[in-house]
Amino acid sequence: MRIGKFLRIALALALTGGMGDDVAQAEATVGLTVDAGVPDGTNVAVVLRPIRPLRLHAGLGYNGIARGYRVGATLVPFASWCSPTLSLDVGRYTDGDANPLLRMASGDQTLDTAVLDRVGYRYANAHVGLEFGRKRATFYIHGGVSRVTGRVHEVLASTDMSASTLSVTFTEDPTVTITAVSARVGLIVYFN
Repeated sequence: MRIGKFLRIALALALTGGMGDDVAQAEATVGLTVDAGVPDGTNVAVVLRPIRPLRLHAGLGYNGIARGYRVGATLVPFASWCSPTLSLDVGRYTDGDANPLLRMASGDQTLDTAVLDRVGYRYANAHVGLEFGRKRATFYIHGGVSRVTGRVHEVLASTDMSASTLSVTFTEDPTVTITAVSARVGLIVYFN
């Protein structure tokens, strides 16, 4: 219910902000964005629009486990209240304990696994999307593909091989890379 209400308010702000009466007013170039998605988590970023079709952003985020950052660029080819977009982003989340998130999602407060004690990752997004609004506020929906890379710590501590003749040895923590579908929704408010 909260997300639905947020989306309705954001879309209303974007539509009214993008269709102002002052046609001669230049587009704002500095703003602030708030968005949420996967694998991005929740982010707050400064937005710069150095030229009309290009938007740059850099900010901080939280994914429910640890803090991180994201930087990126978005191409907005049309100067209208509704436009398609192409976005490229890179980000990173530092290692954090994912066990509390596992316990919350499962409802089992006794769950604890060593492999989730240190979860962090780097990611890169390539998204297409739609945005609504232009001058003072923009609501956007992006979707595409992400490449997520992270290390799996404490693999042997989480594996019970006592009944097996199999022996596995790691000289360092293994790196895992996943390519998956990703998405985010957000709102930009411009200041000048």
